[in-house]
Amino acid sequence: MGYENLWIKNVGKSIISCNFADVTILIECEINVKKDYMIRNIISGLLLFMSIGWFSTVKAQEAGLVDIFSLKANAEKGYDLSQCLLGSYYYNGKGFDQNYEEAAKWFRKAAGQGLADAQYYLGECYENGHGVAADEKVAAQWYRKAAKQGNAKGEWKTGLCYAGGKGVKQNYKKAAKWLRKAAQQGNDDAQLDLGLLYAGGYGVTQSYKEAIAWTRKSAEQGNPNAQLYMGNYYKNGLGVEPDKGEAARWYEKAASQGLDKAKERLAEMVDG
Repeated sequence: MGYENLWIKNVGKSIISCNFADVTILIECEINVKKDYMIRNIISGLLLFMSIGWFSTVKAQEAGLVDIFSLKANAEKGYDLSQCLLGSYYYNGKGFDQNYEEAAKWFRKAAGQGLADAQYYLGECYENGHGVAADEKVAAQWYRKAAKQGNAKGEWKTGLCYAGGKGVKQNYKKAAKWLRKAAQQGNDDAQLDLGLLYAGGYGVTQSYKEAIAWTRKSAEQGNPNAQLYMGNYYKNGLGVEPDKGEAARWYEKAASQGLDKAKERLAEMVDG
């Protein structure tokens, strides 16, 4: 999973150091609790946020790491990770009936305690109108709070807000700044979007070399839209020598993930 020596501070009264290697978790704790379910819930939170992905809790449940009743009890006691994880359960309908209002409520509690992941997720709720009235300005504020703590997704979304003028005044230089921060952390969406800024010269000096470099990083992580753009660069000879074979290779990668535009590009190359 690639996470080593990850320090999580202020989890209740605990300080936890975790090493991730496949599904092996080593924990050194100073924790003031009487029952081991607290540790299990903290582990499940780490798995959710660091290893499994956005609102995916199935693996944690299958591993027996999540007790939803204990989770809710801990959330009600004010533990921020438990609050955020409970919000994700309500959001995704895992363990409870799907309820966006409850999800937003628990995200807000954790976000108010300064948990960056929860701040990001609450921003998503406001952006999409899930459990709250859609509000781009409030969404941007929560994304920025997460971003200022170094949350990669928060940085990415903050960059998009500035690029599109969503909830903030449009500012391509600020967009490039935040997208770069997220891209340097390995966020594939931010890498693609930063590449697009370089391709168009928005907020940065126009450079197909930089555009391709960032787009390639994203494509190599499996981002289908980045793979589509790599195909376009090689097909049209933008920043590289035209190479139909290389273009087709990237289109095929994107098409294999179900991207219709890539399938269309491949069909055009065959017909042409």
